[in-house]
Amino acid sequence: MLGLDASALLQALGASTSILARYAADLVLYASAEFALIQLPDAFTTGSSIMPQKRNPDVAELLRAQGKRVHSARREIEDIVASLPSGYHRELQHTKAPLLRGVWIAEEAQQMGIHLIPAVRPTPKPLDPELFATAEAFHLSQTQNRPFREVYREVGILIKEGRFLPGN
Repeated sequence: MLGLDASALLQALGASTSILARYAADLVLYASAEFALIQLPDAFTTGSSIMPQKRNPDVAELLRAQGKRVHSARREIEDIVASLPSGYHRELQHTKAPLLRGVWIAEEAQQMGIHLIPAVRPTPKPLDPELFATAEAFHLSQTQNRPFREVYREVGILIKEGRFLPGN
């Protein structure tokens, strides 16, 4: 296989691997304590060395890097063949290792995704009422024919006092 053919193959594999990498990045974010929208099973996480209650999303973090690794293997091939004239050259033997590495990484990422994706579970929790504060202020300003800023300040006071309930 010529270098550019190998590069094209890794570009195709890299596209699907990049999709998985973006998905994994979302998993890491949405499983974090700040969001807590999803839960990853213990089989896909490891314990923290300093916080016993914390679980690290290691599998998703490793999957997140796989897209870049396939891209790096493709880039290595492109750099090798970039200045070669047409025909076969001895330097092309150096394209085999990055090609095989890129294919292996893409296959590994696909296998990780096959097992990880169905294991993700949503974390049922009610939405924080404060998320609706702006919409509620807008609604009140329209229905009461009052300036938005005035109503928004009043909603802010209700939130600070712990008395804000959307729709009331």
